[in-house]
Amino acid sequence: MVKRKAILIALVAVVVISLGYIAWTFDLGALQKPSRAETFLATKAKHWFVARAVSREKLTAPTTVSLSVDRGRALFMACCSMCLDQLGATQLKGSAQGTPPNAGAT
Repeated sequence: MVKRKAILIALVAVVVISLGYIAWTFDLGALQKPSRAETFLATKAKHWFVARAVSREKLTAPTTVSLSVDRGRALFMACCSMCLDQLGATQLKGSAQGTPPNAGAT
């Protein structure tokens, strides 16, 4: 009787462990995970397409420096000047933390 109970308990334990393993590894996703080779090839293809697109792009240097300075000044006035006005005049001269003393001398 005791031997029969032990076998039954062992059988139930094996079934529970088997069902737990199946539930743990079961995937409801419709797509399978790609293999290492598929991932490698997809990455190489992506890099090739990006390099090809970049090589076709005609990048040119800015024509004058004044355009970028004017654009930077306009962005500064639009985005930063309101908050910096609240800091006070002493911090605008370079005493603000992380600001070099000659920051405005461009």
